[in-house]
Amino acid sequence: MFEQMSLAARLGLLVSAAPMVLAVAFAIRPGERLLSLMRPLTLAAVFAAVCNLLLGSVNALRALARTEGGTPRPSGSGRRCSPRRSPRRSSGVPA
Repeated sequence: MFEQMSLAARLGLLVSAAPMVLAVAFAIRPGERLLSLMRPLTLAAVFAAVCNLLLGSVNALRALARTEGGTPRPSGSGRRCSPRRSPRRSSGVPA
C-alpha cells in the first residue's frame, strides 16, 4: 500500500500523525513547551488532511477521465444500455 502512495500523500500522512505523537509525549510528560506546539501542529494536520482529500479526489477524477466510454455497463452484459422511453398516456384522449 505504501509503495503506491505519492510523495504528497506520504508527507500528508506524516504531518497528520505528528499531533498524535505529540499528544502521547504530552500525556507522558506534560509541559508548556509541548502544549504550545500542539495548536499549530494540529492546524497543519487539518490542512494536510484536506489536501489529501482533494488530492485523492483529483486522482479519482483523472482515472475516470482515462476510461473509455461514458457510462459504465453492468458486468456480464454484452449489449449497450438504451435510454428509457417515457410511458405513453393511457387516457382515451388522443395526444
